Amino acid sequence: MKIKADFVTNSSSSSFIVFWPHKIETMSDVSKYIQRQAFHSHIFEDADNQNPTEVKLTKDVVLLIADELEHGYVHGIEDTWDREKSFCKRHGITKEQLRDNRYWQNQAWREGEIKHREQCTIKATQLIEQYEGTYAYIFNYGDEDGGIFSDLEHENNWGGLPYIQISKH
Repeated sequence: MKIKADFVTNSSSSSFIVFWPHKIETMSDVSKYIQRQAFHSHIFEDADNQNPTEVKLTKDVVLLIADELEHGYVHGIEDTWDREKSFCKRHGITKEQLRDNRYWQNQAWREGEIKHREQCTIKATQLIEQYEGTYAYIFNYGDEDGGIFSDLEHENNWGGLPYIQISKH
């Protein structure tokens, strides 16, 4: 029997792309939407430390949002593509042959990453079309920072503002 003796963690983190109707300039711009007062100063400070992105359908904005989506699990961008099954069928090999061949593994992995990137780009474009004219802010919170940061990650904090959560467990 093996026993893990060093530090074990079940921490998680998430980023949120929040579509604000205007640039955040004052604390009241936050408190107008965020109900929990304990969050106001953290969200305001985090917003104040970034350059919000005006949401419009340009290559730069699509890339920015797609990049953020790509680095975690996003509801609506499921990994439904069975890269092993699809790859094996296309190349006339078995899954065992694929698992024994590093070249084929790498090729299947690259194809999966390309497919995932395409899905993230489609989702980013949809979000931009839906929320055009707003300002996108990206917030990162994790429970490894404890207390209020865990609450910021796990509670619905955005007061009706449209947002998407990217889980980075």
